[in-house]
Amino acid sequence: MKKLLLPILGIMAITATGCGGGSSASSTPTVANVPTTGYPASPPPGATQTPSTTTANSVVFTIRVPASATTSASNSRKPAYISSNTQSVAIALTSVNSTVYSATPAKTVNCTSAAACTVTFSQIPTGNDGFTVTTYSTQTGSQTAATALSTNTVTATVATATVTTVPLVLQGIIKTFSMAVVTTLTPGSTLDSDQVTVTANDASGAQIVGSAPYNNGPIAITTDDTLGAITVTTASLTSPANAFFGYNGVTIANNAEHITGTVSGLTAVSAAIPVSTSTMTASMVGVPIDTTQTAFTGNSPYAVTSGTDSVVVAKFTQAGWGSALSKPFVMTSNTCVSTLPVVVVTANGTADTFNLTSGAGNAGSCVITFTGGGGQTNVINYAQSATGNGVSIPVSSIARKS
Repeated sequence: MKKLLLPILGIMAITATGCGGGSSASSTPTVANVPTTGYPASPPPGATQTPSTTTANSVVFTIRVPASATTSASNSRKPAYISSNTQSVAIALTSVNSTVYSATPAKTVNCTSAAACTVTFSQIPTGNDGFTVTTYSTQTGSQTAATALSTNTVTATVATATVTTVPLVLQGIIKTFSMAVVTTLTPGSTLDSDQVTVTANDASGAQIVGSAPYNNGPIAITTDDTLGAITVTTASLTSPANAFFGYNGVTIANNAEHITGTVSGLTAVSAAIPVSTSTMTASMVGVPIDTTQTAFTGNSPYAVTSGTDSVVVAKFTQAGWGSALSKPFVMTSNTCVSTLPVVVVTANGTADTFNLTSGAGNAGSCVITFTGGGGQTNVINYAQSATGNGVSIPVSSIARKS
């Protein structure tokens, strides 16, 4: 990635060397439209006129391709983008004084990584000359829109015997891009600014860096959230950067919501939003009964009696989930080993609690599964004898799993 300066001198040859840093001043360049067919491009539609005054001014463009070992961190401090995979460059003089110009043939040359490639124009008219510069991952003869890496158009005021320095910032052409959400959200906890890492690559697979606008951007950022939990704070990315969104703490399932990036002409890319799935916890509530039974000494069963039946009340909790948010707890299975029903599960009427009702004389055991937030599960093993009216249900029989 380099900053390309175009010193232009009437009557004598000059050099434009791509070696500027991020601190150099430059005006906002005019974005070049990349043709959809071969390169160099033909002039845009309209009248073609040769300027009335033409002098034999020579202009030399020199582009230095960065070595592939150059880190993206150092490149990102500079505005221009020249891919380390650049194999050739095409430059065309497309306008003079805002009039379409085609009298001067376009020039293409091959480039070598970490070396300079030079394009020379021997006949340049005076006036406001517009040059379109495009780099490719292929060499001359095989340059196509599919291999274009970066491009832009710059206007230089060329006057006889006058030196004009024009900064040219090449703009990366996005071929593919990827996105990833950085932070795992915790239901119940708000987050003002979560980062989405956005990586855009050119046709050679190199990451586009620098501060120059994408040539075929922007990348529009949206979300498919329908619960009102996610607020996208970065609507679009016009140049290499990361996106951000806010989260209001409302319960959402892990990887069920997405942040999506869209570039015109490319397939949209989505990043799933990770959400922590805290562990469900089951506890028995009620009055300790039958504390004198030897088997339950120090580990009394909890139940409330109802006629000849016994009712164990189970309560579930889970960080970030619950009655205040979405009451997600439900019984998903009740498998009993018995010829008769051993236990019946019903809603208790109190938030996130269930009645486990057993009938007298029904010996057997049940494995009851409850499902909570984020697909988490908790299993209660329920067992009783034929003569216990369902009271022989020790607290230690609770088994948990995630």
